[in-house]
Amino acid sequence: MPFYYTTAYLHTTNGTPNTESDAMRYLTVSPRPCNFTRIAVGSSGAAQDAQVFLDIRRMSVASTAGAAFVPEKQDPGLQAAVTTPLTAPTKGTPNTNPALYLAFNSRGTWQWIATNADEAIALITAGGANGNIDILSSASLASVPLRLTQVHWE
Repeated sequence: MPFYYTTAYLHTTNGTPNTESDAMRYLTVSPRPCNFTRIAVGSSGAAQDAQVFLDIRRMSVASTAGAAFVPEKQDPGLQAAVTTPLTAPTKGTPNTNPALYLAFNSRGTWQWIATNADEAIALITAGGANGNIDILSSASLASVPLRLTQVHWE
């Protein structure tokens, strides 16, 4: 039976319109892989309409640094997650193609859900090129406040 965890994070897009910033990265460690099953996002009090883009991307050269963030256990009796989300990382080198590309209006909400286990975005154990993934953001206006929620299982 997999263990489910939620990471909810407030993020503001770059202060320059149409400029990408790295909102969060996920780093796996042994002994469990990580599988993303849900990503939800909405704006937090946007004063006007903006196009917002999230690029869920594996990195050929992993991002570094960032502040560690503890995922919330969906069942309080579970052990702690071994996958570490890190906020505001130093962006690495993205792969050519994204794992997932999301676009929405800042006055709405959007979510992606894996309807079965085969559709989950999988990260292998022990980091490396296939054990890291980043959530990159940009918007047509400067500094759009976002509420990001990701659900993963290990």
